[in-house]
Amino acid sequence: MTRFFFAVSLLALGGPALADHETMLGPLAGVAETGITGSWSGSVEGEWFILRNDQDGAELVLSVNAGQAPDSGRVTQVNVAMQADEGTAATGIVFENPQAGAICVAEVTVGGSAVLFCNENGQSNTIANVTGVARMDGSDVLEVLEIPGAAQFSVNGQVIGEIAGSAALGADIGLMTYDRGQFAVADFAIFDVPAEGGGLGTGGQATGAGDPEVARIMGQPFADVVATKPVREGWSAYTQDGWFVLENAGAQNDTFGYVVDVGWADQNGRVSSVQGAFYPTEQMSAEDIASSTFGLMIQNRDNGNSCLGEITAQANAVLTCFVGSDVQEIGRLNGVAKMDGSDIVSLSEFPGSVQFQVNGQVLGQIDGHPAQGTEIGVVAYNPGRFFVSGFHVSNIQQQTGTGEVAAASGDGGGPLPMFDGESGRITSTYLGVLTGIFLHEFGHALIGELQLPSTGPEEDAVDIFSALRISSPGALDGGSAEANKINQDMALYAALQWYYSGMMAEQQGQSGVPWQDEHTADLKRFRNTYCVIYGGNPGLFGGIAEAVNMDERTLSRCGEEFTKQNRAWRTILAPHTRVSEYYPEGMLGRDAPGAKLVAQFEPSSRQVGNFVKTIIGDSGTFQGYLDGLSADYALPRDIPVIFKDCGELNAWYSPSEGSVTMCYDLIEYLIVMISDIEMGTQGGYAAGTAQQATGTGGTVSGQGNLGASTAPFVEGQAGGQTGGATGAQPFDELADMGVPVTRVLFPAPGRGPTPNGHATARIVTTEDVATLLTDDGQQWVLIDTRGEGQSLPGALIEPLAGRDGSLTDTFQANIDGWLNEVTGGNTGVHLIFFGNGPNDRSSYNGALRAAALGRYASVLWYRGGEEAWVANALPLE
Repeated sequence: MTRFFFAVSLLALGGPALADHETMLGPLAGVAETGITGSWSGSVEGEWFILRNDQDGAELVLSVNAGQAPDSGRVTQVNVAMQADEGTAATGIVFENPQAGAICVAEVTVGGSAVLFCNENGQSNTIANVTGVARMDGSDVLEVLEIPGAAQFSVNGQVIGEIAGSAALGADIGLMTYDRGQFAVADFAIFDVPAEGGGLGTGGQATGAGDPEVARIMGQPFADVVATKPVREGWSAYTQDGWFVLENAGAQNDTFGYVVDVGWADQNGRVSSVQGAFYPTEQMSAEDIASSTFGLMIQNRDNGNSCLGEITAQANAVLTCFVGSDVQEIGRLNGVAKMDGSDIVSLSEFPGSVQFQVNGQVLGQIDGHPAQGTEIGVVAYNPGRFFVSGFHVSNIQQQTGTGEVAAASGDGGGPLPMFDGESGRITSTYLGVLTGIFLHEFGHALIGELQLPSTGPEEDAVDIFSALRISSPGALDGGSAEANKINQDMALYAALQWYYSGMMAEQQGQSGVPWQDEHTADLKRFRNTYCVIYGGNPGLFGGIAEAVNMDERTLSRCGEEFTKQNRAWRTILAPHTRVSEYYPEGMLGRDAPGAKLVAQFEPSSRQVGNFVKTIIGDSGTFQGYLDGLSADYALPRDIPVIFKDCGELNAWYSPSEGSVTMCYDLIEYLIVMISDIEMGTQGGYAAGTAQQATGTGGTVSGQGNLGASTAPFVEGQAGGQTGGATGAQPFDELADMGVPVTRVLFPAPGRGPTPNGHATARIVTTEDVATLLTDDGQQWVLIDTRGEGQSLPGALIEPLAGRDGSLTDTFQANIDGWLNEVTGGNTGVHLIFFGNGPNDRSSYNGALRAAALGRYASVLWYRGGEEAWVANALPLE
């Protein structure tokens, strides 16, 4: 059972000491009654058991005699968190044999490291010490899988190290806490791995209405559903040895489970998880459950669609979505499940986006999918006994810079640009910015750690390294057309951030970086990095060159620049590179020793930071990327890559500490800048909202969309009017985007695909609007619901005209009064509503509100909006 635990929870503890602690400490509950002594104290807070100590260097061990592990194996597991000023504070699982004078500890430290060590006969041996593994947010799960004479330690599904032949094994097992601080513990459990064909015990307690054991194992909301939903014929449900069990005695192609209505995920997101495994019944063989699965499901009851992240009997994980009669496999991970009862299936949700994980590895992501709704549940399929526990749904809370949890509403966490909820665009933009910054700093780290020569300005050299690495064949090969496209767009965004930043500086009258600064001006950095990217693959990356009007003379030199720079970096790095398909010049064997890059994601006070931490950090996505770099280059020491709030727009490599720091502040600044330019947001917020993000520099006026996945660039003309540039593509303003016509207002922020028709207004095209505006015999009011920048000639700019809510709310009267004022009471005029374009829902809302008044003879919706107007070479003012 995974919980999200924030520091503030440890600052206000109370409740009766040791009361109801059995559910947190499991087999250690009895020991805790008498074993918490000296400077230590214990109490219960919510779902956690808290141990406190105010004495330096004090250690507490609570253990029970567990004896020898069975041949099939035994798992010890605990969910931990801690708060301490001392960097040596630690907590973990302990194995001890007092008679043999041996002890082994599998622990995590307050700094996020995982350490495995043994003390025997007065000798201490550190087996493993891995930094940046623990997240310290209450979701950390420590696990030791033990067989006779050996044990394997894992944190959050990542194997840390192994113990072999230690006398500490086979005797006492328990919990260890060390040093001054507060230590939170939950779900301490010791359970045997079933032998082949067995189960997790025999017998069981049938469930009934209000069964408290179900609530203890699966949570009260789940228990409430169990109490009211009849068990399907052929299935049984019961509790057993701390598990909730669904049993199917033999029915084939049959699914059963329990679904909880948890509401829609809010903008801060939420994480859901369940732990479990499945086995044959006593009358079955392994072959009988070969096609069985269990997992976590999201479901939209309104439309009957669902997606399921499941574990199979072959220890694989599969993400499958069901839309009507269509079944689609979205993702698959082979061999990721352990099938010992410790597997965790989880999903992270944000509005319009869901990502499934199994044991911390990303299984797949869906965006804008009709299966996302208000229900999440646990589902089993085909014969077998399905053991599950710890069903948990947790909203992700924002945090302030002081460590206190902020309210989920308001501007406390800043903007969170989501690029219309398009999965590929979100991925390529965020990862492109993040990876581009990181590779620049990693270039510095390579020069510093490997003592590489740099014959020119180092800042320029590492810019080139970043461009070469992010656009290399290995980086672009994603294994599928969709993944390849995302990787290509990542490379472009790594360069485009400098173009956007430079153009903004020019338009704001800024001179750029001081002449004595070691960095090159942003537009020059764009030129240098893009030239390398383009030079290596002009057919793939030529579109942006045309968009930014890069001259042919420069482009003709880019191929040679790429060749020289690529040759130089590969030659310099060859002695430190392991030979591989993509790096045949490597002078080291694939098994050459070397250290690792290790990601550490701290909580952020900003929404962008926490989004990066949750989706890119906690999911293991970025660590997987770092593992690839660690496999290519033999590093002399581990390099922590630390993501955190810095209070400045920066990122840096520290030679003394051997670390790279990535500031959420800089990532947010660049993401907001791109969103403002490409999506028309203001400070990262939808146009017309009152919020603004600090530090953002506005938008690039006269610029079209340079997004790597979007339409061609259109240059602005003198005087602020925008015309169609050479090469502009036809604009299909009536394209069917698969959105049904609705009579309900679209919710804020109002960005997303729109219907190609309207429920109560008449849809019009650019030709219709142009004809109407130039007809002297017609009276019209042109209403721009975007509230930003230039607009169509004669338009009234009023973002509140497209406000969400309902057609019967009090604001509807305000719209009525405003329209009466601007029309002079003439109900025979044409009211024409428009916004950015087909992905701007505010104008649909405006037309819906006006038509609902029932007094205007002609309410028109110009769906194409400004985008279609500009594409047809018509002027703005």
